[in-house]
Amino acid sequence: MNAFGVSFENLRWLPLLLAALIPIILILLDRRRARRVEWPAMRFLVRGDSARIRRLRRREALLLLLRTSVFLAVGCAVLRPVATFQSQVRRSASPHRSVALVLDDSWSLAYRETVEGGSSFERAKEAALEVLDGLAPGSQVAFLPVPGGRGGSASSLLELDAARRAVRDATLHGGSFELLDAFDRASELLAHLPDAPSKELYVLTDLMAAGKAEGGSVLPDESRLRFLRDRLASRGAAPALWIIDAGAAEPRNQFVASFALGSLAVGIGETTSLRATVEAVPEGFGPDDASLRLSVDGLFAAASQAKLDAHGRADVALTFRPREAGDRRVTVELPADGLHEDDEAGAVLEVIEKLSTLVVGASRDLNAAGTSHYVELALEPRAGAKSAPPTLFRWTSAERLTDADLAANRLVVITGLPRLDAEAAQRLESFVRAGGGLLIFASRQTDSASFTDLLYRAGRGLLPAAVLPRSAATTPSHPAIFAAHPSLAAFASPDDGDLARITVKQWTPIGPLAPDAAVIARLDGNAPWILEKRSGLGKVILVTTSAAPDDSDLPRTPLFLPLVHGLARYLGARDSASRAVVAGEPMRWRLPPGLTPAAGLRAVVLDPRGKEREASLREEDRALVAVDEATDLPGFHTIRIVADGKTVASTVYSVAFPAEESRLVRLRPEAAARLASGLGARILRDVREATGELVASTTRREIWPALLGLAAALLFAEQMLVRSFAPRRRDAPEPTSSAPRKGEHVQRGRL
Repeated sequence: MNAFGVSFENLRWLPLLLAALIPIILILLDRRRARRVEWPAMRFLVRGDSARIRRLRRREALLLLLRTSVFLAVGCAVLRPVATFQSQVRRSASPHRSVALVLDDSWSLAYRETVEGGSSFERAKEAALEVLDGLAPGSQVAFLPVPGGRGGSASSLLELDAARRAVRDATLHGGSFELLDAFDRASELLAHLPDAPSKELYVLTDLMAAGKAEGGSVLPDESRLRFLRDRLASRGAAPALWIIDAGAAEPRNQFVASFALGSLAVGIGETTSLRATVEAVPEGFGPDDASLRLSVDGLFAAASQAKLDAHGRADVALTFRPREAGDRRVTVELPADGLHEDDEAGAVLEVIEKLSTLVVGASRDLNAAGTSHYVELALEPRAGAKSAPPTLFRWTSAERLTDADLAANRLVVITGLPRLDAEAAQRLESFVRAGGGLLIFASRQTDSASFTDLLYRAGRGLLPAAVLPRSAATTPSHPAIFAAHPSLAAFASPDDGDLARITVKQWTPIGPLAPDAAVIARLDGNAPWILEKRSGLGKVILVTTSAAPDDSDLPRTPLFLPLVHGLARYLGARDSASRAVVAGEPMRWRLPPGLTPAAGLRAVVLDPRGKEREASLREEDRALVAVDEATDLPGFHTIRIVADGKTVASTVYSVAFPAEESRLVRLRPEAAARLASGLGARILRDVREATGELVASTTRREIWPALLGLAAALLFAEQMLVRSFAPRRRDAPEPTSSAPRKGEHVQRGRL
């Protein structure tokens, strides 16, 4: 014990201490009422018995002291005095502690230094449980992440047993973890902690650099550190801050950084190219090459060696031929290392049997000048009177758009269509937003005003640019500038086909581009030739020349077929990126147009572990959308739409491991030291160094029960003292004769 102090909690009753003067006041009043009579004979008696008088005065003074002490003890007890004791004890032994725990649950903590050893996340959970085991029963703990959520509020305050369960049940989630953000959220936790002499904050993490920028050498901003330090101090008593380092000292990791499928529609038996990027950290770690395995629906399909460069990076191309139509689960995999979860990456590839296409435009009569004839011929080449060779396309022709036509196809080609009505424009927009593709060839028959008003709508519609009227005469031009685009992959090499040899006599000028539009190809006069725009889940391509020979000689050349096929395959392919998310990001699936909200309609998600969960159904942009928020587990997830117990629609999507969590770059020592000093925190590898250090422990003890006991004891002593001061009575003399006289009654015994 190094300090002692007494405080009173009911000082408003301080005037009650004046009650201790009551015995003194009573004695003074009694003496004042007594009359003093001088009797000369008494002087001789007093002189002879002075010792007895002194004893009487001492007894009276003692009685007065006891009675005064009784009133004083009762008055002090009413004031509720509290004694405060301070001593040095181990932090874990202190009974009065308020603790806040922030647990890093990002995927980088899944790293294991050895195959048999525990992960960094398991070590962090063990450290958190050790802190909780040192708390007194009945303690409350502020904990993040909150069970069932990731916010920080009053719901973060848990009872001790609930906090233990929350730590044991904690799992890894998508998203990054940044130390300064963690302390910012922790300041909110401290506001909900109960008042206690000791407030402690533990942040359990692996000290990986936020954003992995510049190898973790970026120093924290001094102004932000000062702001956080002041914010933490504003939550009452300054807390003790600890950063518990649960990460590996020298992590090494190889991982699949990205995995992309082709952007063109794939048919059964067609060679499909895939591309994966492999990285290794730290740079230069690992062998010169890494074996990469490709699987389709769990079956081996191909393998390749990834040759890592000096920066620990390699781009790998793999090919395979799908044998069945439908959604194929394609996976690339590296040999297992310390972080198993990022050694594999997956994507969903849609393999189609036929690409259903609706061609809308002029008559396809061979003797007519209709532009649709050339498009149909490109989609299905004819060999005289013989049957057509097998192709990926199956097309139908129409001069008007109906809901039935759109529902049966996934690609619409408009060529030589003079006008477009409002109803058809609305159908087209819904079709594209739901994932359909639209290819428009602008010819001299096209009514630019109607197309611009109905499909461009000042950049909010489907068209990538406004369509302007054609001029009377134009100077012949040639395609000259091309962007690297999947639809033009067939013309990447001039040896395969040189579009620059095509002569363009006329074309349709365009106005301003829509905000999200892009020019794929231009003419040598810099006029846009092929333009693209995405709308919802679908894509639109506008070609400013006709599909007939009246604008250029392209339809009469062999180059027209690969151009139309490339554009159609690109527009008809389901974007694999729309069915791939990074862990922690929500997945959104726009349901087929035939499904509408109804009672009993549910969205059920099956995760890679075989567990089911509910997804929400929402109406967005006149369509029903299934939204899955719980995408924390990497792998393939299946969404099923269930109505009356039956599956009416389903899709598969992939959840990728966040690449930034794979780049295991620890915070450099100088950055960590500046972070700790700026916040007033300490960085430890062992949590026992924090819980075992000596701290000042303050103990409060109520004194009023002892004062009431003292008052009772003093009252008892006062009564005993009064009885001892009382004069003793003498026994009555015995009569001389035992026979009583007549008329007398004699009672024997004490009188």
